[in-house]
Amino acid sequence: MGETIMSWMRCPASLSGCRALLLGTVSGLLLVTHSYAQTVTSQDLESLRAAIQKQELELKTQSQKLNQQLQLLDAQQKEIQQLKAELPAGKVNNRQPQKLPASVAPASPTPPAASPPPSLVETQVQSAPIQGPPSEEIQREKNQQVLQTTQSLASTGGVLTPKGALVIEPTLQYDYIAQNQATVNGFTIVPGITFGNVNINKALQDEYTAGIRVRLGLTNRLEINTYVPYIYTNSTTTTSPETAGAAPLNVDATGHDIGDIQFGASYQINPGTAGWPVFVANLQLKTITGTDPFQVPIFTTNDQNGAFLQGVQKRLPTGTGFYTLTPSVTALYPTDPGILFANVKFIYNIPRTVGVQSPTGGPATSTRLAPGNGVGVTFGLGFSLNEKTSFSLGFEQDFYMAAEQNGHTIAGSSYRQGSFDFGLGYQLTNSQGINLGTAIGVGPNSPAAEIVLRWTNRFNVF
Repeated sequence: MGETIMSWMRCPASLSGCRALLLGTVSGLLLVTHSYAQTVTSQDLESLRAAIQKQELELKTQSQKLNQQLQLLDAQQKEIQQLKAELPAGKVNNRQPQKLPASVAPASPTPPAASPPPSLVETQVQSAPIQGPPSEEIQREKNQQVLQTTQSLASTGGVLTPKGALVIEPTLQYDYIAQNQATVNGFTIVPGITFGNVNINKALQDEYTAGIRVRLGLTNRLEINTYVPYIYTNSTTTTSPETAGAAPLNVDATGHDIGDIQFGASYQINPGTAGWPVFVANLQLKTITGTDPFQVPIFTTNDQNGAFLQGVQKRLPTGTGFYTLTPSVTALYPTDPGILFANVKFIYNIPRTVGVQSPTGGPATSTRLAPGNGVGVTFGLGFSLNEKTSFSLGFEQDFYMAAEQNGHTIAGSSYRQGSFDFGLGYQLTNSQGINLGTAIGVGPNSPAAEIVLRWTNRFNVF
């Protein structure tokens, strides 16, 4: 540029020379400017082209990810439609919705990830697991776990066994009986309950029973069961003779033999839906396989001290001596977390002709005896504390009418007995459980205390 200015300063005076100089100068400037512009434009184009290629690659990647998301959304929509189609038929599908793999999750900087499509949010909400009411089988399992802790229901009926399941339940039971009576002379029908006119002041009895109960579920609503006990019992009887100055007499007696075998069946009447409780019909038959009261020897006037111990048993019976038929109805009402239960039963003692021994000695007298029939009610509440532990509280009361001898009522033979029951159960495994029950007697004719330990084992046989 300096040389050009100097050239202008040295410009010849002629016009043609100045024109030629001016044209040369302008041409040089245009060449320099064109060369500089070409250089700058080429660099910018290369940068722009690289940026465009990078953006195209990112857009292609995002397009692939979006296509994969849409495919998953289509699959979820089909699954939702299938669930909706199954719901009217009472089916509940607990399948979890498919989760998007981490590899296809939209990148955070890109626009698609910043705002997920509304259909994706709606699908995630709709495809959540549908929680319906517990099935009948699950509810039955819960009822069984709770009600097994109740000794009265376990023996009377109401604890149903699922179809094809065989339950073997060894049991150990202890009963303590204490009675204070003025005069008793006769025979014992129920352990601790003696009718007659022998002078007795106090009778204490301990009874130990080892038994096994077997239950089989023929259907989900029908069960058959049996119970076989073996009994060992001992008692101490203290008498106060009417003779002035006579010392009290103590008599110890024992007895051990098989008890009265029982057979039974239970049937669930209704499913217990629409707010209704579950009703279970039960029927129990007690046999006379045990040693009955008319087979054991008694004190007579021919025995030592027989004048004061007339009718007192020298050996204790292990059975009642009468067939007993017990129909009952059990009502169960689940009310989470507890279960309300109640049982109403009728006790029918079938009359029988037996040989009654005479306290004065001599041959036995053939007598038609009809023990008093009875009614009983049991009610209570059971709780399932968790999947393994449960307990129950209940009360049982029985009323027995007067017994009859040869069609005539035996005065003073009606009685009542009751007990407060408490049960505790623990599920060892899915097929094994242990239950501990206690009962505190109410009234003079009830066992003072009862403790029952039961070990439940369940097997699937068909």
